[in-house]
Amino acid sequence: MKNNLLIIGKKSFIGKNLYNYSRKKRPTYIKSFKQFLKINQTKLSRFNTIINCASNEDYINKKYNIKNDFDLKIAKKIKNLKIIYIFLSSRKVYKNGTNLNEKSTIRLKSNYSKNKFITEKKLQKILNNKLLILRVSNVIGIRNKNSRRLHKTFIDYYFKNIKKGMIFKFNREYKDFLGIDQLTRVLDKVVENKLSGKYNVSLGKKVYLREIINWLNYSNLSKYRYIKLKKSLSNESFTLSNKKLLKDINFKIIKKDLETECKKISKIFFKKKKWKKLL
Repeated sequence: MKNNLLIIGKKSFIGKNLYNYSRKKRPTYIKSFKQFLKINQTKLSRFNTIINCASNEDYINKKYNIKNDFDLKIAKKIKNLKIIYIFLSSRKVYKNGTNLNEKSTIRLKSNYSKNKFITEKKLQKILNNKLLILRVSNVIGIRNKNSRRLHKTFIDYYFKNIKKGMIFKFNREYKDFLGIDQLTRVLDKVVENKLSGKYNVSLGKKVYLREIINWLNYSNLSKYRYIKLKKSLSNESFTLSNKKLLKDINFKIIKKDLETECKKISKIFFKKKKWKKLL
């Protein structure tokens, strides 16, 4: 039986990239959240896997409210069906630190991380072993003009500052990044292997912020000035352990691929001057 995949989130950055990659390998469909709600149980039963990439601003920015939880509504609708549900959680549920694994200390500092963790618990009660929780690290990639930006990421801040002719100067600060091409390949392998449980999705290596800025700035010929940070971000540095995931999907993620993707972004934005239209 073919592993039919339904992606929810037609305007989602991750959703659109996954759809474009996955449809070459298996029957793949993408719907908006509103379209999903109209699908009857008979049609839903034809899918083996569903992944939700849609969300809303209130879920991200405000305290948990059940009416803002798209994933919970989806889980309730499919609870009696034999479908693996993939929930995209966040690395922000963990405390900061290095080599954080799936059993590392939970420390919820923002409404976003609190809401994600609350949803994790609610979905586990409803779906049990039909649930796959992926705690995803920072994602780097090219968003087209129509992509929704419910919250700003590192690359959004980078281009916002470069548009003003500024680059922040970092020293030993690092984070764990993952290119969108790398993420889509991982998600494809996850679907292929029909995983369930809880996994970190990350590069699994330190990426110093000065490194990634140099990669993103690779094709920038414009003048800019370095701005020193008023406060070090070293206490916010982190890496996630991805050993459990890579073992179970028999896959490798390398830092060089992230560098290549960042330089590709740089070439597109600076040589084609798309960055001037950003933000």
